[in-house]
Amino acid sequence: MLPRVLASLLALLGAAAIGLGVASATLWRPADTLAATATVDGYLVTEPGVLDLAADEVTLTATGAGPVVIALGRTSEIEAWLAGDEASRVSGLTSRTELTVQAAAEPVTDLTDPRGSDLWIEEVEGAGSATLRWERVEGRWSVMGAAPQSGTVTQEMVWPQVEPTPWFQPALVVGE
Repeated sequence: MLPRVLASLLALLGAAAIGLGVASATLWRPADTLAATATVDGYLVTEPGVLDLAADEVTLTATGAGPVVIALGRTSEIEAWLAGDEASRVSGLTSRTELTVQAAAEPVTDLTDPRGSDLWIEEVEGAGSATLRWERVEGRWSVMGAAPQSGTVTQEMVWPQVEPTPWFQPALVVGE
């Protein structure tokens, strides 16, 4: 009788180990992306180092009413274009879903349209939404998001994440 009880108990523990291993690779596994957003009135500029904060590539999407633009350039060139105008600054992550933003002391209410400047390395625009994908390049880089007509812009930054599942294979082996 004891061998049957032990065999049943080991089979149950094996099934539990396999179940926990599968759950660690599916149900409990973190998301494959880190996506954070911020909404501001006026210009929204990323500080150097924010673009590659969580991965070597990032996809930025700016939304707003009317035309929306995302301009990529060297930090010094974006600062030169702003020429002292106030801008809200993205300096990092507050949480996995929220960007840390230092709001402009006095947001610019009459935005100058940044489209078409020769200072930008890359510029994307759209009606209501614009998306830019950036891969890490050495240097001090920033992006500026703006919705020149409405003034309010929401920017989302999405970094891919590699989330390992270290307990999956050991749990399967133990469960067998």
